[in-house]
Amino acid sequence: MLNKFNNFEKDNLQLLKKEKLWTFMRVKVYYELLAKSSKTTHSSKNLNTKINYIFSFFYGFTNFFKKYDFYFFSDSGQRKKINGKYVDKLTDPIIKYLNPNRCLQFELPSPQLYKKKNIETKNVISQTTIEIFSYVLAKIYVTIKKNRNTIYEYINKELDLNINYNFYSVFFNIRYSLFKFLFKIMKPKAIFVVCYYDKAYIVKAAKDLNIIVVELQHGIIGKVHPAYYSNILLNNSYIPDYLLSFGLYEKEIVSQKNGIYNLNQIHPIGHYYIEYLYNNFTLNKNLTKQIKNYDLIFSVTLQDSITDKLLDIIEELAEAYQNYLFIIIPREELERYRTQNFKNIILFNELDCYQKTLHSDFHITAYSSCAIEAPSLGVKNILFNINNFSRNYFDGLLSEDNTVIVDSVEEFDRWINLYSSYNSIEVVDSNKYLIQTLYAKNIKVFIEGLEI
Repeated sequence: MLNKFNNFEKDNLQLLKKEKLWTFMRVKVYYELLAKSSKTTHSSKNLNTKINYIFSFFYGFTNFFKKYDFYFFSDSGQRKKINGKYVDKLTDPIIKYLNPNRCLQFELPSPQLYKKKNIETKNVISQTTIEIFSYVLAKIYVTIKKNRNTIYEYINKELDLNINYNFYSVFFNIRYSLFKFLFKIMKPKAIFVVCYYDKAYIVKAAKDLNIIVVELQHGIIGKVHPAYYSNILLNNSYIPDYLLSFGLYEKEIVSQKNGIYNLNQIHPIGHYYIEYLYNNFTLNKNLTKQIKNYDLIFSVTLQDSITDKLLDIIEELAEAYQNYLFIIIPREELERYRTQNFKNIILFNELDCYQKTLHSDFHITAYSSCAIEAPSLGVKNILFNINNFSRNYFDGLLSEDNTVIVDSVEEFDRWINLYSSYNSIEVVDSNKYLIQTLYAKNIKVFIEGLEI
């Protein structure tokens, strides 16, 4: 599927050069292809997200009428509970260093926003106000003015897709105009974004006004992520000025041929929450009671595109190894998963994905970014190579000292029968290339270098 997308870009280079929004739309096209190939839908998730968008319309609205030097753009899914408060693991440590009084965070629900009294972030406002307003305007516009775009009619036909390009282009341009107007009035010194390609309209609005844009790495980049690599020249006004990466790997691999960032734009800082947990984590008493009767514990991180396939594998393993416990780390509502018939498959929603992993002997996934993070928690990976995702994302990236990739249940059987205990400190050391240590020091060095 990735090859299909890459070949399409190469074969249609001249055509795509004429489409000024292709730098933004290409990621949308890729994920539509991915969804089509995986035949996975998540309607319940989409419905809940839409409902939470509406209910969060006026969240933190009074914070808007103040002057700030720095804007942050994130989502509530980045929050982890630390010392009784929900902390955005990517933005809050930087906000704290810059001074919370100088920072405003725009936040999207994922799936919902937390009550302001329960979060660490001092100044936060819902981004859904702009999103909903722009969405309604875009719907009205495309209903009244039915434009045709022959380039996207061609793309849809060639890739067998049905993307409503007219709507997405109008939706993009409205949000771009609103944020550009906001930035022009407020004149922030810099903005920080989580997942730049979902917020390309924000990135472009800021860069068109010569405002510094910094991306905070939120998940796996690897060697194949289409948002970070391109076979055609992309418009730099859609791409941040800097990437704060987890480790040295991104600095080397993303700055190579076809990467969107150059070597000087990438600054490894580590992972605040991983570092915090590793130094401060204590076992959960309730989960400890459940796992004590099992020989091995596996935490299992699911991915949207292959959820059903991985769950089929886990159920097969649970039936074959009733002395093993599998703790599911879900991507959406708990009711989505089929665990009621297996005593040794549990969800345990009291803990987040990292905390569940810390209770485990092994972490299982296909291509979740947790595969990068688990070894820095001292836990080895077992990757099931579904649709070749594991090898595409992790082959040559994760060390053989902390990760094994298996292509089938039979291969897992052979490998697990040779299992012997391992030293968690050695596992952490084997992963420093991917996740740097000394997070606070690294942030200080970067911010001081910006001179803002």
